[in-house]
Amino acid sequence: MKRGSLWLGLNFIIIVGSIILFQCGQDQRRSHNTTRNALGFKKEGEVHFLKANSNQTLTKIDVEIANTIKERNQGLMYRDVMPDSMGMLFIFDNSIVRSFWMKNTPVALDILFVNDEKEIVKIHPNTQPYSEDPLNSHRAARYVIEVNAGFCDKYQILEGHKVKF
Repeated sequence: MKRGSLWLGLNFIIIVGSIILFQCGQDQRRSHNTTRNALGFKKEGEVHFLKANSNQTLTKIDVEIANTIKERNQGLMYRDVMPDSMGMLFIFDNSIVRSFWMKNTPVALDILFVNDEKEIVKIHPNTQPYSEDPLNSHRAARYVIEVNAGFCDKYQILEGHKVKF
């Protein structure tokens, strides 16, 4: 009887210990992914934000460029944080009315739609993370820039302003 109880107790300890070790491993992987996401940005270019009808630079950011179908489909999905000095520049082959969404995107963003003349034609500020609601350009856009929410207010970037990259 004692041997059976001891065996049962040892199995219980082994099972509980395995669950705890597995959970610790999961927490460590989540922590690693968050760090990777925060630091995983690669500078592939710069975007300068200019006042309308002038070459006065309001601010600039480093950007990761999404110019393939795969990169554009992925965008900033699954990234937990984004450095304030960075953003993503989406480059398309043509200029049409575009629609973006925030599916699987945990960071609130300002989304700027830009036409062929590199004029900002629509800004969607402070987008809702994870939302599947469409965010439309309402006018033809060839480029889209995503930055942290509040960026446009902070630097007084408005529709009609220009960008340079």
